[in-house]
Amino acid sequence: MASVGVRAVCALRTFTPTCFSRLQNGLSRNFQFAVQRNLSVSHRVFADLKYTEQHEWVRLDGAVGTVGITAKAAESMGDLVYVEIAEPGLEVDQGDECGSVESVKAVSDIYAPVSGKITDRNTDLSDTPELVNQDPYGEQGWLFKIELSKPEELDALMTEEQYTAFITEE
Repeated sequence: MASVGVRAVCALRTFTPTCFSRLQNGLSRNFQFAVQRNLSVSHRVFADLKYTEQHEWVRLDGAVGTVGITAKAAESMGDLVYVEIAEPGLEVDQGDECGSVESVKAVSDIYAPVSGKITDRNTDLSDTPELVNQDPYGEQGWLFKIELSKPEELDALMTEEQYTAFITEE
């Protein structure tokens, strides 16, 4: 049971004194290496994201960005019950509304973190919107893909460190 707690805490990259003391006090050496390896992979996953003040993220792959909402946004919204994303082919400018997410608590608009053309949307979210809550940064919880028309706009978005500081101040 202790390893599950450590894994969950470390997977969220929230390092508590308990997490470190459990790692230092007798957990197997193999487990320690597994945690270090997972943290390293986790850091690479988040290191290539750029964030907006509206709690969207974008991950660039060539000229196409994958867009989603952050874990903080998903958590504060609660369980999502509906996701609506604009149709592929729509041209948007940075900051344009291009969808919405609805939870039992509220409805929040989704804004384009960069300018471009929406090329794809996560159709799985029509039937299972809770995937955003379960996997906000992964293969299941993304919202849409956008072909960037102004890649320089990425420079104005926040890095992981800047976003962490931003949500701490909120």
